Amino acid sequence: MKRTRVAYVTSWDPDDVGSLSGSVYFVRKALEDAGLDVTVVAPLKYKWPTVHLWVWQGYNKLGKNYHIERAPVPVRDYNRQADEALRDLDVDVIFSPETIPVCLLHDSRPLVFHTDATFDGLVDYYAGFTNMPRACLHSGHAIDQAALSRCTLAIYTSEWAAETARTLYDVDPAKLRVVPLGANVMDAPSDDELAQAIAGRPPGSCELLFIYRGDWVRKGGPRALEIVAELARRGRPVRLTTIGPIRDIPEHIRPFARQLGLLNKSVPAEAAQYRKAMTDSQFLVLPSEAECFSFAAAEACAFALPVLATWTGGLPEVIRDGENGCLFDLGAPAAEWSDCIESLLADRSRYEALCRQVASSYKERLNWQTNGARIAAIVVEASREHNSRRPPTWSRARRPRARTRTPLWWEPF
Repeated sequence: MKRTRVAYVTSWDPDDVGSLSGSVYFVRKALEDAGLDVTVVAPLKYKWPTVHLWVWQGYNKLGKNYHIERAPVPVRDYNRQADEALRDLDVDVIFSPETIPVCLLHDSRPLVFHTDATFDGLVDYYAGFTNMPRACLHSGHAIDQAALSRCTLAIYTSEWAAETARTLYDVDPAKLRVVPLGANVMDAPSDDELAQAIAGRPPGSCELLFIYRGDWVRKGGPRALEIVAELARRGRPVRLTTIGPIRDIPEHIRPFARQLGLLNKSVPAEAAQYRKAMTDSQFLVLPSEAECFSFAAAEACAFALPVLATWTGGLPEVIRDGENGCLFDLGAPAAEWSDCIESLLADRSRYEALCRQVASSYKERLNWQTNGARIAAIVVEASREHNSRRPPTWSRARRPRARTRTPLWWEPF
């Protein structure tokens, strides 16, 4: 049987495990493991002119969030590079883990992209997508609209993200698919190791784990400290282990906190620290204010570690209340989180049963073997439904005035 040939187009390095939190590497590997013939067209590069950097710095001084990677000139250049590279490739379908480098492709072969959010879904949701200049908003919306118009199929990592595409953009709903990402775990624990880890979690303690890269507030760091303070006030022997940049923890929390720093899982010693933290903890707390998808939550499931998270964004796609953790409203007080923790720890058999369900959720729906096969099947589906398409156009509702000249660098597509 002929293998489907895929061009993997991205501006990121698909050999770097850290690219886009690992998604670029693991999606490419999953497609290969699923039996597709993958040709990498990456990383696409753009040399930023000084004028772009001046504009970016100027907006920063005004307190504006200007996303320079979404400016029209670099977007056009990424797509030009991709078109040139694709011209000489004999592939059946084009795939990208992002929208920017493929939204304006002239290549008529079927296109599939996979991403965790729409631009419109991020506006005023993530702090970095608030207070943006009008031009940035215009080009950001234009990129996603063009990508949705150009693509054969669009894969989102959560129903939340797919719903924003359905409701906020002009797109045929039949194009949309939902496939979550997998846990970025190179060597998942065996069943025996998981059983040993669950049994080894002492019933008299309360070991909490909190993971963040840099956005302490968005990830819910202040709320995590409130939960620890509340459990300590109740006399519970609690400890919060954090994996992320070292921070100045309030003095009254320091006796209950341990900071491991930002661990690099590519370094064996640090990867071992990460695995031990996952194995020894009793809960991963993820009180995020905004979240498209959580690799930390998916990885926790690989270690049979229940996740306590907020009901926001794409988190319900990873955490199902009662199956592999508990979900809380954004405004839920620390006392409500603490009640849940104490209730589960008070009933050892109930806690261990939850841990086993957590491990099952990883095996059934949160691993790359399963989700990679699902993504690969969608890519194959797109190649079979191949229809030549004209270059992408704006939706009728957002179509700008026709131009007879080359747009200037600040103007939209």
